[in-house]
Amino acid sequence: MSAIDLHRPAERAPAGRGWAAFRRAHLFDYNVIAMRFWLVLALAGGLSLAVACWQVVRLPASDIVQVVAWMMIVALAAAFPVAIPRTKHSIAVGDVFVFLLLALYGAAPAALAAALEGAVACTRSSARVSSRIATTATAALAMYASGLLFEWAEPALLAAGVPSAGAHLAALALAAVCYLPASTMPLMQVLCLKHGRSLRPREWFADASGMGAVYLVASLFGGVLSLNAQQFGRSVVAVGVGVVGVGLAMLRSHFGHQIAEHRAQVERVEAAELEAVQNQQRFHAAFTHAAIGMAIVSPHGQVLQVNQALCALVGCRPEHLL
Repeated sequence: MSAIDLHRPAERAPAGRGWAAFRRAHLFDYNVIAMRFWLVLALAGGLSLAVACWQVVRLPASDIVQVVAWMMIVALAAAFPVAIPRTKHSIAVGDVFVFLLLALYGAAPAALAAALEGAVACTRSSARVSSRIATTATAALAMYASGLLFEWAEPALLAAGVPSAGAHLAALALAAVCYLPASTMPLMQVLCLKHGRSLRPREWFADASGMGAVYLVASLFGGVLSLNAQQFGRSVVAVGVGVVGVGLAMLRSHFGHQIAEHRAQVERVEAAELEAVQNQQRFHAAFTHAAIGMAIVSPHGQVLQVNQALCALVGCRPEHLL
């Protein structure tokens, strides 16, 4: 999941405790409506996290260990995305593991993993505590709701006669479609409320359509991995994840080398452009203030530029000579 930074850089917090101090420190640029919306979003996300934690701790001990292990993988993937050269985008595979958790264990573990991924991603992009809270809460609430939809849709599709694998993948895709607006609209709404304008569906879709494609692909890969786990055992999934991890590490190294080369090339071009500008400035200063009369003439005999000394010598203004 890509985090949406809601705020300017953090300001120094004033002394004090409680909600009033938190509001002055972290919500100082919010109007009343935006602040209330943020508070409702944070409370709803916190409630989702509490319910998800309560459901996870009731799982068998072996499942809890596996859920924690997958969440660590999600956090690692969110902390080290693969940056795409010459773009502002990056490849984060954490969503694949979030949907894998949803397919294997249900809504509660997936909600915890999505919240963890959002928190880690937002930590890299924003220093504001309120932005991190909003991103984490929105991810938890959105994935929990999407997970409940998945848990309802898969049995419904099976009852309608859809084959098991098809029902599994279709239900995950439906959850991904639900997760897109649920995870992006609230954050964009906070931005709109802060600036006193309404959220336009066309604007939202233009900004979030790329993330929607990522979620759909992640749900597909997560579904395929979960089907393999059901058929061949979960050790196969662990091997596949290891292979993917090595491949991503190599891809990250390759892209990092390309980014470094591109940055060095840009720096060389900028240095050359700066030197050319400085040379031009030095030539212009020497030409303009020279003691002898000079003119720049084209190959066809057209006078392009004259200096002050030449104008004084012939007794004409520059526009009469050009």
